[in-house]
Amino acid sequence: MAKATKKKKASKKKSPIDKAVLVSDRVEIIDVRVIKCKYHQTPMSGKGKRDIIFDVTTKARLEKELNLILVFPTFKMEARLEKSKDSSPNIVIEAEFLLIYEIKNLEGIKKDNIEAFGRINGIYNAWPYWREFVQDTIARMGLPRLTVPVFRLMPSSEANKKKRPPKSAKKTKKKKKTKKS
Repeated sequence: MAKATKKKKASKKKSPIDKAVLVSDRVEIIDVRVIKCKYHQTPMSGKGKRDIIFDVTTKARLEKELNLILVFPTFKMEARLEKSKDSSPNIVIEAEFLLIYEIKNLEGIKKDNIEAFGRINGIYNAWPYWREFVQDTIARMGLPRLTVPVFRLMPSSEANKKKRPPKSAKKTKKKKKTKKS
């Protein structure tokens, strides 16, 4: 009976967090950069209540010969006037970041470890820079103040139900809908 239990445990797939931990225990972040950004607004974007949606995707790759992991989180915020008949957003802010991590030991690390690390640590490490970018950009656009919510991890099933900002380790694309006046 003990053998059957061991087989069940061994056949269990590792969670994205378990995959990412193998990498996160071995890295040091050495740089964070904005590598691409764009934003625009319509003339009436500062008027009325808005529905706001946040979205994020990530890419990650290993530069083996340099012992570097490059993570590219791309964040997007769209706002629409709450009762507008126009379905296009009247405020859009996007930024792609580059996070560079040094890794000394690659033993046992596979592509899915790097990808999980990018989806979890990459977003988590870039989120404060994204929050600052949005807040600064909103001010430069002459719009009412907006504070991006803090980043929180939660199980993917719960994140999908609540439609919160990126919190899940399982998926790279998340959305949040909030209302701002």
